[in-house]
Amino acid sequence: MLSLLLVAASCRGDGDAAPATSPLPSSPAPVVTATTTTTATTTTATATTTTTATTTTTASTTTVAPATGPSPAVGTLDVELIVDGVTRTYRLTTPPAVDGGPMPLVVDFHGLTADPATQDELSSMAAKGAAEGFVVAQPRGIGIVPLWFASAATPESGRDVAFARAIVRDVASRLAIDLDRVFATGFSNGGGMVNRLACNAADLFVAVGTVAGAYVDYAECDPVRPVPVVAFHGTLDLVVPYEGFLLLPEVPAWAEAWAARNECRGEPGTDQIAADVTRRSWSGCRDGADVELYTIEGGGHGWPGTTSPSRAENSTAAVSATDIIWDFFVAHPKR
Repeated sequence: MLSLLLVAASCRGDGDAAPATSPLPSSPAPVVTATTTTTATTTTATATTTTTATTTTTASTTTVAPATGPSPAVGTLDVELIVDGVTRTYRLTTPPAVDGGPMPLVVDFHGLTADPATQDELSSMAAKGAAEGFVVAQPRGIGIVPLWFASAATPESGRDVAFARAIVRDVASRLAIDLDRVFATGFSNGGGMVNRLACNAADLFVAVGTVAGAYVDYAECDPVRPVPVVAFHGTLDLVVPYEGFLLLPEVPAWAEAWAARNECRGEPGTDQIAADVTRRSWSGCRDGADVELYTIEGGGHGWPGTTSPSRAENSTAAVSATDIIWDFFVAHPKR
């Protein structure tokens, strides 16, 4: 039943490298008006200060350059954007300055019915960003029951892709972002959204990582460039079955499709990473766009290595998906 709900939510329809200071990549999407309301909270050992600032910008998504503006304080901001007339929100976490140079950005998408806070509890991506020096944006899906429209070529999926682009543009207006290192990761329905971004926004998102992703319409995918992909799936996942279900593909077939798109050569290699974790990897790919699939034997619908007590039993503690995804991103900047 959960699989049916997930598929329905995902498929419902109405119908060369640039430096950090260069314009964002071109997009055929319509003009997006972004009204940003930010509440910043800075905490010290002795006091908490709250500052509210409002900025309104109107820009075409075809040629959008990062604006010069004040950087938010180190910590977490809740941000509102108006995209196609709809108010959307995301949580922005800024790490302590490492070397003062442009920073990578990871956009981390939650699963069906979740939100940025529960996604961060699952992935600990904000803490990883603080430790490694990358910025994290965690968006909220649309609706009372938050979800992402990850199917191909529907009005809703187009709006979610436009929202993802608007997030990158907004973050780049606040912080020095390295546009050669903009990445996306997500869980379940959010993993399906990340797959859609790899297909439809590869000009902007350099590499992607998914965990238990629901890849609706996976064959309808024609990225403008090869996209490095790393993924994690459990063989006993009852929500996104490893063997596929209805509109969800068999997981190995989905990974093989990415290897074919990336023009990887030869047969994949197989490594036993842990007693219950096997890695299947395709290398020799065009532009170094490797594909890696981590299979958790007996794993359910969970995030490997999560520190969330309520979710840890759904996967394995033998590996950390968050650590592996970040290491994969580090190894795969835009080429």
